[in-house]
Amino acid sequence: MKVLIVEDEKEVSQIVRELVETNFGAEVKVCDNGLDGFIACQSTKFNLIITDHEMPFMKGAAMVIAIRTRESLNPGTSIIMLSAFINDSMKENLGLTNIEFINKPFCNDDLVKIITPYLI
Repeated sequence: MKVLIVEDEKEVSQIVRELVETNFGAEVKVCDNGLDGFIACQSTKFNLIITDHEMPFMKGAAMVIAIRTRESLNPGTSIIMLSAFINDSMKENLGLTNIEFINKPFCNDDLVKIITPYLI
């Protein structure tokens, strides 16, 4: 299993990486901005993408749209978006569908429960 984590906050990406590696034994690639995340999706097929929204160079929503609409190995890959800045109105305005949203800060156990169906 391969998981892509796209998160500009190093502490958050480290926590998520450790949760994924420890609980699911997945191979993890970490990118610290949406542009690098999109580039990674062009060369590697992932089982799950976990991304932040507010990041430099390319926001999470723009990365998701690019993955789903441009040439990529991951147009149907499940995506979980972590953010302190996304609300229901923004979800609708951004046109982000088939994405699981988790508010920051999050409880580690809750994140593991949400990830579990995608990696088992």
